[in-house]
Amino acid sequence: MEPTLNDITKTAFLCGYSPQNWLAVVQDLKHPGPPAHAASEICAAIFSLLEVYPLSPILLDYLSLALDSSPQTHSTPAGPTLPIGIYIAALIAWSQSVLTSPTSALTPDQLTQTLSALCAIAAPRAQKPNAHLAPTLPTAQGCISLVQHVHMHHAHDVQLIAATLDILSALLQTVTATPPNPNLSPALALHLVPALNDFWMLSALTTEGAPHASTQSPLPTDEPAGGAIQRPELLEFTRKNTALFDTLAYELTSALTQKEDHLSALHTVFNLNQSNLEAFYSQLYASLLSILAAETDLNTRLLIRATIFGSVRDIIPNWVLTNVLADRPTRAQLPTLLRQLEAQVESQSPLSKLREALQSAVSGLFTDYSALLDKCDAQPYHAALVHGREDSMEEDAQEGDIKGKNIRTTLVQSLQCVSLLDSNYTASAALGLENWPGRGTGRLFVEAGENGLELEGYIKSRLSSETPLADGHVLLDQAIVDPETHTCLCAAIHQGYARLSGSTQHMSSTTLEALAHLSRLLYTHSSVLDILSLRVPPSELVAAGLAFLEDFDYAGVGDPQSAMGQYGDVLLLVQLLIARYELRNGMFKHGERSLDASYLTSSWAVYNLVDLGDSERILVNDWVKAAFDSGSVGIDDTILRSTSPRVLLKLCATLFAEAIRKCAAEPEAAGKEILRNGASYFEGPLLSWTLRGVIWALANEAERHGHAAQTHLEILQLLVLAPGCPPPVLEMTRHRVLRLLASPHVPKASIDVNAMMRVLQPFSTTGSTGASASVLHPASYLNLALQNMSGSIGMSGSVPIPIPNPARVLPYATPLALLRAPVHQVTDSVAHRNVLIALLTLSRPRFAALRYVLAGSVGGVGGAVGTGMDSDFFAGVIAGAIAVWLATPGERVQARVGVKRFVKECEQEKGGEGVARRLMGLEYVRVCVASA
Repeated sequence: MEPTLNDITKTAFLCGYSPQNWLAVVQDLKHPGPPAHAASEICAAIFSLLEVYPLSPILLDYLSLALDSSPQTHSTPAGPTLPIGIYIAALIAWSQSVLTSPTSALTPDQLTQTLSALCAIAAPRAQKPNAHLAPTLPTAQGCISLVQHVHMHHAHDVQLIAATLDILSALLQTVTATPPNPNLSPALALHLVPALNDFWMLSALTTEGAPHASTQSPLPTDEPAGGAIQRPELLEFTRKNTALFDTLAYELTSALTQKEDHLSALHTVFNLNQSNLEAFYSQLYASLLSILAAETDLNTRLLIRATIFGSVRDIIPNWVLTNVLADRPTRAQLPTLLRQLEAQVESQSPLSKLREALQSAVSGLFTDYSALLDKCDAQPYHAALVHGREDSMEEDAQEGDIKGKNIRTTLVQSLQCVSLLDSNYTASAALGLENWPGRGTGRLFVEAGENGLELEGYIKSRLSSETPLADGHVLLDQAIVDPETHTCLCAAIHQGYARLSGSTQHMSSTTLEALAHLSRLLYTHSSVLDILSLRVPPSELVAAGLAFLEDFDYAGVGDPQSAMGQYGDVLLLVQLLIARYELRNGMFKHGERSLDASYLTSSWAVYNLVDLGDSERILVNDWVKAAFDSGSVGIDDTILRSTSPRVLLKLCATLFAEAIRKCAAEPEAAGKEILRNGASYFEGPLLSWTLRGVIWALANEAERHGHAAQTHLEILQLLVLAPGCPPPVLEMTRHRVLRLLASPHVPKASIDVNAMMRVLQPFSTTGSTGASASVLHPASYLNLALQNMSGSIGMSGSVPIPIPNPARVLPYATPLALLRAPVHQVTDSVAHRNVLIALLTLSRPRFAALRYVLAGSVGGVGGAVGTGMDSDFFAGVIAGAIAVWLATPGERVQARVGVKRFVKECEQEKGGEGVARRLMGLEYVRVCVASA
């Protein structure tokens, strides 16, 4: 009896065959069945071995080599020994069996690691253009189930999540690929839509801080619908997977243009989404528009446009109908079908409210899919229709018929024609500073008027120390989304901070309390800091804060407990401003005074007691005895009054080092209890402001001691996970702790790494709720510099301006506002140009800010940029922004030369408007902007 591939594989592995020798034996074997059966048998054999020998590198090499193998002889069938499509199908089937089996030999960790390794093998190969996948419906359904399981139960394994999403993306791409997948047509793929909807809503619900699932619009887009904060791998998945929800749109497009039963096709899609009517309309239109934007054939694009918007004369001119659509079945247009659907649904359910859902969906479409709509607007609709025409005036007139109305106007009018939208309906798309409604119409203006106050006075009253912190956060949440209020908001904050920090009543508890309240309000709401930094140099706030801290006389306060914590609030804001905006010079000018901030950035230092002066050595011993002694009565007012907060900040890291050394001489349990009790004093507002230096010092010592650093790690975890650890401390120590946890030489058995990861999530800046903005893993410290881009550009004098973080700033200010803000102030043109290039290239979606700056429809770049910007400088900014995205150095040089040549040749058009118009004519610029 001939040995089977299963037998050969198991025997080869147990006998120690190398992957190459095993593959040679497998390829020489004459398998009686078709090649697909042989490939499936190889997978079954290796998967069964992996259950006994998890993560065996030899077995994983077997799979990799079989997937990448080429035919060795003329008798060998074309293609690799193990086709990627068969491997993925077998992997998904095996994963379903082991995940549901109660008798699996693999532990949960082994199963996670094994799945991660197997999916990592499949993902890059599945993404190759020549990969032959052709999945069946059960395989696609199984892959969705696998992604859901991984997202729910293995969220800590970023590699596994990314690999499974890549595999699912590749499978879904085959639905609408060319040639079509014979096993999974768009009509059959409609069965996947409910599961994909469920997964998307599940991902929103399990993402901290995301809106309720009912507001989600699970469609491929450049930004998360509804402003949801998603996991980065999920966002990447939707960006690159254009077939995610387009399967239903392709099916509907086919039905509208070819089939007879159009209403039935639309009703099929409706039944899949009827639990969320707004999502039904938004998914439908966004999917159809994505098809329109991606279509390259001009005549087909016109047909799709007529299908989506109808063929009434106001929308599609007669010359289009006559020349293009005369022989096309355009009888069924979407607006008419939606009207019929509404009548049909409301006859069965009179309270369905389809019209309200449609209006809300259209408004959401204009807000959340502006890039997609702009891409549709950028397409030429007339080029294929004018061949052979000699009358250029007629051609221009025909072009104007369509170009006069953008896609937004066309969409609204198409629905108004069938009475699905009111005739007076208007929806502005993405309001910015240039087209914001008239002054005084915002919510805060109305509230101020109702209280009989001007806006600035109303803001000041809401930010006072008499108002609870939560109410102040509500005000800031309202203000940051209303650009009209930014000037008044920043003026109120700046004036209030300057007045309180410059007060001569330093002994007044009221002054300290008010400044601490304002500082706490600012450092717990980082969006406001970024908006404030655009109008007030952070160095000015730092200098004012340093002057207050230096002049404050702590010895004469009435309540040292409260005063110590309030002093710490002021200090934390100053520390955060220095760290976030990288104000590294150490010296700040405040009037005639020069103030040294080095003590704020060196609090991590651990000193030998012999190197300290007598007074500092006595202070360390007194504090260690007060906080870390089992017989101590605790930290009382006497020791607080005798301690300068500035000296305490300097010596806190040394306090912990001495306490750990002292407790090491105690029995292990008793020593740890003493340390935990002492650390508890630093978890509350009294001393939590000192934790930046303490956490840094503990991380340094843990890394230095390696496997002997158990005590340092436990105290570090205790402080990081403490509910009272201030947000600025986490922000300023995040990358240091992540670097420590990424080290393979640090023992992690007694600490909860996952809990620390959750606490170390970067916070969302769209409000004060601390919503998670991205998922971290220990090695993420390498990317924190990109996530928190900051720096400074030179001004006249020594006052620096920060580079704003586009991810935080662009939702509240348009690119043009950022572009022109520092024009009249900056003297260092090279640094200024680099800042503007960063703003244009780091904003998302890619090229959106560049297109926005150049688009004439915004109101003319010449007027928007302002007369203060030199045209050569402006051209250099555009050239630099384009060059970032060009692949090769040669292309980048060519683009720069092209821009410079155009500037030199067009001296008479040096104004911003002429620069913009000619730049849009350059091929490199036009291609990049068109792809936005």
